[in-house]
Order: sequence, then structure tokens, then C-alpha cells
Amino acid sequence: MDSSQTKYDHLIGKVIDDRYEILQVKGIGGMAVVLKAKDRLKNRIVAIKMLNEKHEGDSASVRRFVNESRAIALLSNDHIVDIYDVAFTGKTKYLVMEYIEGITLREYMKRNGPLGLEKSLDFTIQILSALQHAHEKGVVHRDIKPQNIMVQAGGKLKVTDFGIAQISDNNQGNAGVAMGTVYYISPEQASGKTTTFSSDIYSTGVMLYEMATGRLPFEGDTPLSIAMMQVNTAPVRPRKIDPKIPQGLEQIIMRAMNKAPEERFRSAKSMLRACEIIRRDKTVVFEEAGTVSKPTEEIITEPMKERKKVKAPPLTLFPIVMGVFTAFVMVLAVAGVILLSSLIDMTSEDHTITIPIPNLVGQELTDDLRASLEAQNIVLDVTQVNNDVFAAGQIAVQDPRAGQIRKIANDNMNVEIKVQVSVGKSSFTLEDLTNQEYRSALIRLQNLGIIVTVEEQFHNEVIQGHIISYTPAAGTVLKNGETVHLVVSKGAQTTYAPMVSVIGETEERAKVLLEGSGFAAGNITREHADIPEGLVVRQSVAPGEQAAQKYTTVDLVISLGPKDPPPTTTTAPTTTTKAEGSNS
Repeated sequence: MDSSQTKYDHLIGKVIDDRYEILQVKGIGGMAVVLKAKDRLKNRIVAIKMLNEKHEGDSASVRRFVNESRAIALLSNDHIVDIYDVAFTGKTKYLVMEYIEGITLREYMKRNGPLGLEKSLDFTIQILSALQHAHEKGVVHRDIKPQNIMVQAGGKLKVTDFGIAQISDNNQGNAGVAMGTVYYISPEQASGKTTTFSSDIYSTGVMLYEMATGRLPFEGDTPLSIAMMQVNTAPVRPRKIDPKIPQGLEQIIMRAMNKAPEERFRSAKSMLRACEIIRRDKTVVFEEAGTVSKPTEEIITEPMKERKKVKAPPLTLFPIVMGVFTAFVMVLAVAGVILLSSLIDMTSEDHTITIPIPNLVGQELTDDLRASLEAQNIVLDVTQVNNDVFAAGQIAVQDPRAGQIRKIANDNMNVEIKVQVSVGKSSFTLEDLTNQEYRSALIRLQNLGIIVTVEEQFHNEVIQGHIISYTPAAGTVLKNGETVHLVVSKGAQTTYAPMVSVIGETEERAKVLLEGSGFAAGNITREHADIPEGLVVRQSVAPGEQAAQKYTTVDLVISLGPKDPPPTTTTAPTTTTKAEGSNS
């Protein structure tokens, strides 16, 4: 254990908030120390991520801690670390999370070098599963790298550290600030531009590149030089490093690492599906979309096999062969008619698949419905329409109609059904949105064809993520294409103030002073002291120290008064007895 870690050894054996018993110091990061602990209340092992001494009073670090708790609290996925508790007690600020026994993906790659095709795809699919869930919840991780992926003993991965995650809508981001880690950062992050879900896909592509080839796509002498490569330099294609890498896998990596966000995979789910295709069939080569004018079109469409070229036989004994060939053609002229007829029969009967058209009208268009139809070789071409009969999200019209039959030549082909999906009535009355969770309100409004704009503000009373106010007012009749502006709470703003001194005050007076300054009294203990009984002897946060209002509690020690003085011992007076016969 290094010296930076030993300075936290004094925490081992201590119990935080009468609940978490510290068992071990697991590691030290730039901002936090990670501890292994036992949750006495739940009787389980947990990980505690605690701000280190250097960042205890740093408002940016505290905000990052709060942000991480917000991000993970929104998520529940088998490949994302769970968060159990968040606390700000006096100087102590910590997150309590699921304890993961394992090593980071960085350590795993250091030990194993290139991971090979199967392991690289397995790990990437697990990471993409986590990102798909996070993205669907509106969370962009923004720091996907091997150091933030934990590998458990059975090969299961957990994505961690959402400290700089962006919790926003798909079209919002933090422009002007470069976030993330330089070796895995996306070009838009390196340039300080707006980040979206596509930024996580780029970072995942870099990790897949490294897992498959055993080396990073960009390395340089300084972080700045590497960041510039992410923006301007094309990586060496993986198959030039290792020709054994399948062409389809190289296509996935290069698509994910495209400099232009709109030219990458449209979603983590889309990239995950491509990886699953390669895992099933290593020979697949994806057809590349040739139309540059369609930025949303996937580069990966129908897989097609590489064709082998057959060389023509050498022209030896040409006159004899031609004589035989002429006679053979005469025979084929008759036999060919029979063969062609057989091929037509075989194609039309033995090798076609019959697809009955199901009734979709009235059904809600969901991912489950799409997946069920895709399993039947049916894909949907969707357009959205206003409809006064069907609710938003329901299928109003389909073509071809239910009950018809379509045939396809093989299982690699699909039948297309054109459907019109209702976005609701052409007009409706706006409901009262006050204090509603804004994401659900946003989805409902968008399904009704309303344009929604969102503004975030700090608010001391409205819960984070809920609507403070909105325009126009409730009761307004709106039509499709009109705009509703939502003002959404960011929660109470973290402010800092010097800690008030309550030493020498009575317990009740101390509580009043703390609350009046935005703090709160914490644990109260009592001990003998050389000041009158009932007065404050010590406080856990020193007077004058900057502390977070509304989050900081101050433990107080109250005097029991001086200890009783030791009892005095009395001695009998000494007497002198004259010796017999002495002079008086």
C-alpha cells in the first residue's frame, strides 16, 4: 500500500453515522478515497466514496459528488453500479454504493494485452447495454474509459463514476468546456463543443479499438497533442495492426470513432446490435451506406458475404474442347428448359417463406412490438399523423391490410408494412403541470405534437427534476406545432458560508444560531469540562470554516460541569509524650 493510502488507515474500524463500519481502504483518486465498509443496518458490504481532505471545501467537487448521486439514482441496470445513500455530515461528504469485488478494465487489459475477438465483443456489448439504459434515461456518461469499468470474477462488467455525467435532453450539452479523459475523449468534447449520447459511443469505440488491437488509437507527448489527434487525425485501421481482426469488427470500430457525431451509430442499441451480428458470424462484412446526404442513415445495413473469385481454367487442347462443348450445348438446349422449370418450381415452393400480415391497428408502437415483428421478418415504415380516434402512440392505419399474405425468398429478407402512428388530436387543453416530473410531462407533450423548451433553475422547495412553472397557463387550447416552455427545478443551490461559533452557548441557543446561519445541529454528546454545565465545549466544524449550507450538520459537545474535587483526608494531631522522670 502506498503512502497516500496509509494516511487514511486511521479510518479503519471507525463507524460513520452509527451505521457504516470501515473495513479497508480500497483506493485513492484525485478527488476521493474509496473505502470498503459494512452496512450494519442492512448487514451488507458496501463501498463508500468519500471526498478527500483536499476537496472537502471545494464547491466544484461537492457539485460533482451531488451530480454523480443524481445520475446514478436515475438508473437501474445490471451493468451500472447501484447507489444506496448520499450524506453530507459536517466535514464528511460521501456516497454509499454497491461494493464490487474485481479490478478495473484498465488493470485487466494491462494483465492480458489484446483481449481477442470474443472477449472484446462480450465486454463491449455489456458496456453498450449499460449506455443504452443510461441514454434512454437522459444520462450521458461523458467519461467512458477502462478506469471507470469494473471487471468482476465471472467476467461481468459494471460501469462506474458518473461524476461528470450530463443529465439532460438529447439536444442539450455543456459547450465550451472540455470534459472527460484525453485518450478516450470524443472530438466534440476535446473541442469544448456540445456533448450528446454520441460522445459515449465514440469513447466506447476507442475502448473496443484498444481491446481488439492491444494499443490506443492515439498517443502523444502531451494531453493537448492527443486531444488534437482526436479532433483532426484518422486512426490507423485495426486490420493494419492485426490482420486477423474481422473486417466487420473494423467497420464497427471505425463507424463508432467517426469524427462527425452524426456519422456514428445513431444509438448505443444500434452499435450493440452490430456487435451481436459479428459475434454470431465473424465473416460478415457490412454494406456501407453510400449516400452522404443522409447523415442519420446507418453505415451498417444488410450484412453481405465476401465473394470468392473463381479463376477460369487454362485454355489447353482448345480445338478438342470446343468440339465437345458444341455437342454439349446441343444437349443443354433441351435439358436447360427442364432445369429452368425445376429451378422456378423450387424457388417458388421449396425456398420461399410465407408471411401473414398481422392486424396492427390500435396497437401501441413500442420497442417490444418492433422486436416481435422483426422476429417475424416484418419491419415498419412509420409516419406520424394527427388522429382524433386513436391515442398518441397508437397505430391508426396500416398498409398492407391485416390478413394479406406476402412471400420472401429467404430468412434474410423482410416484409415492410407502412403504418401511420397517432400523435394525438390536432388540438387539446393544456393540463396543470406544476410539480410534475418533467421528463414524463415532456414525453406526453411531444407525443401530442407540441414543441417543448426547458429551462433549469435552482429552487429551494420544488424537488429536483420537477416543474416549477410553465407557459402558457393551464387551460390554454394548444395545436400541434405550438410551444410549451417548462421551468424545471435543479434542486436547492449549494451555497457556502463561514461556520458560526457556538462555543460557550447553551444547547438551545447553539441550535438557534446554527439554524439561523443555514446549518443544523448534529449529534449531541456530553462530557465534564471546566465550564458551567449546559454550555457548548466543542463543535465539529471550526468557527469561520467555509461549509455548505443546507447540507452541513455540526456535532456538539455539551459540558457536564467540572468533575467533583477529590475527597480530602484528615490526620489526627500529633502529641508529644514526655519521658518518665524528665524535667517538667
